[in-house]
Amino acid sequence: MNLPQLPNLKHLAVVFVLLLCSLSTSLAQSDKQTAIENCLALIRASQLSDGAFRMKSNGDPIWIRPYFGNFAAIALLAGKNPKDRDRVLAWLDWYAKAQLPDGSINDWEGGIASGYKDNGTRDSVDSYAATYLMAVDRYQRTTKKLPKRIAEAAAKALSALNSVYDDGLTWDKPDRKMKYIQDNIETYGGLVAAQRLFESLGDKEKSNDAKLKKEAVASKLQSFFRPDEKLFAFVLHVDGKFQVHESDPNQQMGAEGMANLVGLTWISSKNKNPWEYLNKQFAPDGGDAPQAPIERWYLASIHVSPPNEVAQWRKRTIAEAQKFNKDSVYLSRTAITALALLEGSDWMPQVKSGTD
Repeated sequence: MNLPQLPNLKHLAVVFVLLLCSLSTSLAQSDKQTAIENCLALIRASQLSDGAFRMKSNGDPIWIRPYFGNFAAIALLAGKNPKDRDRVLAWLDWYAKAQLPDGSINDWEGGIASGYKDNGTRDSVDSYAATYLMAVDRYQRTTKKLPKRIAEAAAKALSALNSVYDDGLTWDKPDRKMKYIQDNIETYGGLVAAQRLFESLGDKEKSNDAKLKKEAVASKLQSFFRPDEKLFAFVLHVDGKFQVHESDPNQQMGAEGMANLVGLTWISSKNKNPWEYLNKQFAPDGGDAPQAPIERWYLASIHVSPPNEVAQWRKRTIAEAQKFNKDSVYLSRTAITALALLEGSDWMPQVKSGTD
């Protein structure tokens, strides 16, 4: 009697493991996409009828910080949904109309019923202008066209950036002469964008000016790493002294913590001490500023951690983003989280000076 041949158990085990891995990968991708879509949906919900992005998508009080509106626009373009391009153009238009004569811009606030207006304050000049240039450049590269009015607004933004440029770095604003590491990383990104944007528009003078300043900023940013402390400083004062540690304990995570996260992400990851310091001194926080949320740890981990650890940071970021809702999260987090999950840290250029 011929008995049926039994299947090879080892072969079945291998097939089973492969199926489990495939299923696990598929579920992970599904979770990631759900998190991204949640972030993008909240960004869309935060946009007002005139194109402005408010910091929260619900409630009557309206607070508009153009810096984060620029990140929201970049995130929507990174999502690659063609329907979002009109949303981004509406934002770029709103920003252009809100610019002051010198190309800078203030925050706006008010209410839905009462209306909202320029409140006369802004967190910085350099970061606002730089991130607008990044948003305009990405819009132009995505659509292959740029309305003249937006090109003119970008030129004004470059002028605003130039107005606070000093010896290779930018002050955050004329009346507060502090050169912050994060602002200048964003300035570098804005100048990279400006060089490319104005070259594509045929304005060689502005493109070359942005190129020269970009190279100067890149060389100076390296100096924020302080060998004596083996940490990144968060600010360079007008007297030429770098400050590594925040004097107010309540602001440490917002200042020195963030400085080391962004330094590791976009300047240099050769020295791992900042990463060790961060994980010993602070803990990722699910809340908003001044605590650094988990997605910032994920961005830094890409450059300093082995793949399995990066995967864990990404997983934690995805889990956090899936819980975002209009009552609990600000535009600042939805935009950065979407960008981190969509593009890692590549949405802002790595600082290149030939020394790293």
